[in-house]
Amino acid sequence: MADLQMLRHDEFEKLVGVLLKRTGHRILSEPSRPGSRGPDFETLSPDGRHVVVEVKHLNWARGIGKSAILQLAGDLERYRQQYAGAEALLVLSEPLTSEAAQALAKATENTGIAVWDGNAVLSQIASQPDLQRVIQSSISSKEHLESKFEELMRDAPGRADELCEKLRGLACGRDTWREYERVCTEILTYVFTPDLAAPDIQSRSDDGLDIIDAVFPIRSNHAPWSLVRAEYRTRFVVAEFKNYCDAIGQAQVESIAQYLWRPAQRFFGLLVSRSAPSSNALAQRRRKWLDEEKCIVFLTDEDLCEMIQLKAAKGQPFDVIDLQLEDFFRSLTP
Repeated sequence: MADLQMLRHDEFEKLVGVLLKRTGHRILSEPSRPGSRGPDFETLSPDGRHVVVEVKHLNWARGIGKSAILQLAGDLERYRQQYAGAEALLVLSEPLTSEAAQALAKATENTGIAVWDGNAVLSQIASQPDLQRVIQSSISSKEHLESKFEELMRDAPGRADELCEKLRGLACGRDTWREYERVCTEILTYVFTPDLAAPDIQSRSDDGLDIIDAVFPIRSNHAPWSLVRAEYRTRFVVAEFKNYCDAIGQAQVESIAQYLWRPAQRFFGLLVSRSAPSSNALAQRRRKWLDEEKCIVFLTDEDLCEMIQLKAAKGQPFDVIDLQLEDFFRSLTP
């Protein structure tokens, strides 16, 4: 039987992709970077359900604690909740210890999360002799497996065109505001995973009076999001979605600004709307920065589609935000 610990992280991810395809999943998106946070795959299951898949190539015997397990399950559950009727799958390269199994079972109780641990993965490999031979021969010769799996994964369709078409096909106005919010959250999750972790959707403020559309934790140790975390002294990105047919104005800037609060480590906001903001919105954004140092970025449908295409082309979606910030700060005067 293959020793999964002999595989590199990217090789194990590719192996999981092959197993998903062979069990009837249609792969919508693949991992963007080895060791990334968030769902490594998004698929359609054989019965047509949306599935988010997180792959962890870890040695649980080395002391992966309960807090890490709870974080894994919590992140995956938040991703799952973005899609009505979605399922989630956590794939591990090691068999679960009894303590880890108990913690994970408790964390995933009454959720739509399933688990493949190392034993389940090995069981699937054992039923596919051709796959087992490829793994064993590559381990013996120390040949990297990624290229061997790449051919099996090559036909996985990207999500860029699908997401942009979904956004552009959505009507503006009151009747579709909830769907607009869902699609925009899906897009931001797609373009900024793994740097931003799973968002809390429709998060209620601690006084219970207000509801924030989406709050993304910044967990990246790499630029550009690590710089956002440091420069703006924020642990979170707040996103608000306005499905208005007309340009947003001062009131909508005030709406997101109330959620940007220093004690909560929320000082960076994305205000998403169908078209460019009005001059009143731009003026209010300036006042919020000068008076309270609350940073608000405007994103339109076209901005979101540009970020989607950059992500699909292995570019940097944050460039769209960075250019706006550069223009904003360059134009500031006393």
